[in-house]
Amino acid sequence: MPLAIVSIAPAALNFCFNSLLVTILLEAVIISTAFFIPSNLRKNLDILGIKVIRNNLSLLFYASLWCLFFALWATINHQQSLDRMISNTNPDMWAYVRRFAAMTTDNLSFYGGSDSFSFDGNSACAFLLGSPKKFSSFLGSLIVYPLRGSSLSIAIFQGMLGGILFLCLFKEWFEVRLSGTNNSWLSKSILLTWALFAPAIYWLLVSAYFSNALFLIIVCLTLRQVRTAAISLQIDRVENFICFFSILVIVLAFYPAFIPVIVFTYGTTLLIYFPRKNYDKDIIIKIIFKFSAVIIACGAFFYLLFPSQLGLYEVHKSLNLLDRHGSNFVPLNPWSLLQEKPKPMPLMRDFGWYINIIISLPFCFFVGRKIWQQYQKNTNSLMKQNLLAALAGIGLYGGYLLAFIALEHTYRLMKIAISLVYPLAIFGLLPFILWSRQKLSLKSAAFRNGVLILAIAHTIFHIYKVLDLRPYPAGNFIVSDKSQLEAVENITIVGCKDVHASQFYQRLVGLQIAINYPQLQVSVVDKPQALNQVNTKELVIYGETVPDKRVQRNTCHFSL
Repeated sequence: MPLAIVSIAPAALNFCFNSLLVTILLEAVIISTAFFIPSNLRKNLDILGIKVIRNNLSLLFYASLWCLFFALWATINHQQSLDRMISNTNPDMWAYVRRFAAMTTDNLSFYGGSDSFSFDGNSACAFLLGSPKKFSSFLGSLIVYPLRGSSLSIAIFQGMLGGILFLCLFKEWFEVRLSGTNNSWLSKSILLTWALFAPAIYWLLVSAYFSNALFLIIVCLTLRQVRTAAISLQIDRVENFICFFSILVIVLAFYPAFIPVIVFTYGTTLLIYFPRKNYDKDIIIKIIFKFSAVIIACGAFFYLLFPSQLGLYEVHKSLNLLDRHGSNFVPLNPWSLLQEKPKPMPLMRDFGWYINIIISLPFCFFVGRKIWQQYQKNTNSLMKQNLLAALAGIGLYGGYLLAFIALEHTYRLMKIAISLVYPLAIFGLLPFILWSRQKLSLKSAAFRNGVLILAIAHTIFHIYKVLDLRPYPAGNFIVSDKSQLEAVENITIVGCKDVHASQFYQRLVGLQIAINYPQLQVSVVDKPQALNQVNTKELVIYGETVPDKRVQRNTCHFSL
């Protein structure tokens, strides 16, 4: 939470600062406070997380394994002689580059770009102040600045974010012990392979939906925190309300419009796992009032200290049911799905699309029916709660599939699936996988082998979707004469003409020059016709288009 508050401090101060220096100062303050804690309590602190690492070595191994797969995948998809950047034709990546610049430099401005919101001025800081995605940008800038704005720094941030997301989604998968049958190692291998090649994780990273990835992490942590607090009868403990307040603050720091979703997720999970037998009616009413008070306190906290974050246009249009959303916005209400004409994703209806509809709906009905039968038969209260949670996840996934048929694969529907349906489906499917494994052990060998063949075939198509993400090349930047940069005070970088409309490699070039040469005033022009907006053009670098057989794969080369 402290980092989240620091990340939105520019909204209150109306100016930007270096994220790394502020983080170092914040960490120094937090560590120094440990010396004021009594020695008998200090022994139980784990400031560096060493105890956590020791207790979760297996999970650390799986996370390292995923990072290795991501590194190999990124290397395979890298275009030779071009900068090592893994990105699809998505403007979100280049919007993040501008926000990274705001938190690492004070000498960089951008011109000629078209944005979904207006902001005062052309500086990187002005763009950051007008955007809600401050916390995710803050975290990325902590990696970008030490590596001097290189494309490698963005790839590392992608890998770190993906590794955390991988652990948050599939943590329980690796903690389950599959023993008692001859093919337990094969079952474990299939689960591991499925998790390592989860397409949604790669798609989020390559498409630069870092805020959605961060929200996925928050959703997963919220589900676990609520479940643990309810089971251990700590719902009405002060630390639980502090944790809930922290969750709300973190979400408000990178996308305030996600607040209704996180509150709904928290409330639904609490409703499922709430130990009603241990609390009387009066206590339950008090708990409800306390949670309501936390929500109001968090809203008042932001309204008083960070009103500009709540007053952003991107936030208003998401919560206004009568406002038409921008084409690049993640909606949070069903009304937007009906109000706006469906916008098809640029995806082909291949085999995977048809098998998803034909098989997934009956599968959801079958799984839901089996879970409900187990729920009625089971007498263990905790198991009944787990089964009810699994049923809720499967039910939501089935409802999503029904909407998927009516609205096709729309942009906003896919983003909703990634943000909320995907983690619930993962958590809901795990009990079914364990239950089906036990049931399959009682079936005939032919039946077991048939199911195993289907599982292997599905896993192969699962891997194929990851290999088929088609990341696009961006460009490269070569400096052979540094004396030119040292002899001028202003430099202007102009993007290429004949490249994909969503490729802005010149912004990364500007970020690298601004970080490495802080004495220069750097201006980045996305479109050559906007060059007249720059007042001083002492040294101008024009990008050269490197043609490809397909125009959308043209790259931009800069040299000095």
